[in-house]
Amino acid sequence: MRKRNLFIIVPFFIILVVTYIKYKEVPFEDYQNHTLLEMQKHNDKLEKITASYASKQGIDGAYQQRLYDCAGGLIYTKSSDLTLKDVFAECKNDIDTAKELTYYNQSWLMKDFNKYSGSYSPLQKIIQKTLKEPKSFEMLKTTHEMRFSDPRPHMFVSIDFKGANIQGYMLTRNMSAKVDAKTKEIYDIK
Repeated sequence: MRKRNLFIIVPFFIILVVTYIKYKEVPFEDYQNHTLLEMQKHNDKLEKITASYASKQGIDGAYQQRLYDCAGGLIYTKSSDLTLKDVFAECKNDIDTAKELTYYNQSWLMKDFNKYSGSYSPLQKIIQKTLKEPKSFEMLKTTHEMRFSDPRPHMFVSIDFKGANIQGYMLTRNMSAKVDAKTKEIYDIK
């Protein structure tokens, strides 16, 4: 009877902890004085930081996504010694003055890069599916470039890798693709 109760309680507790961690607020005040260069390392928290800022500033939920897109773009395009507080002030001003600007959230796009290897995970998965031996994949170098002035704004990603061919020989190859800046759709794979 005791073991049975543990099988019920332990998974429930794990779900509770995971939910708490996932939805826990990340206070804006903890990051407001971080430089933009420092914030690029915390881009995985930017959405929650934005929610905290919007809540404290009384920004309507309808504008919260615009605020996030604005901050996510500016932390990569403004001077790296500015602070997050400066960026949010500029973004809030754009919203308050009803400027109809289009923002491309680089922070959101960067979330799919593996923190350890630097590889772009969605393209890496596509590459591995094309290999005869997916486990032979070895990422050598990943580069990316934002191209927001194109007719279809996107991030260009290129991965140099090694992988086994049909005979089992390791070959060095490259695959590149475009990632839509608004939807993350991967297209034009070469």
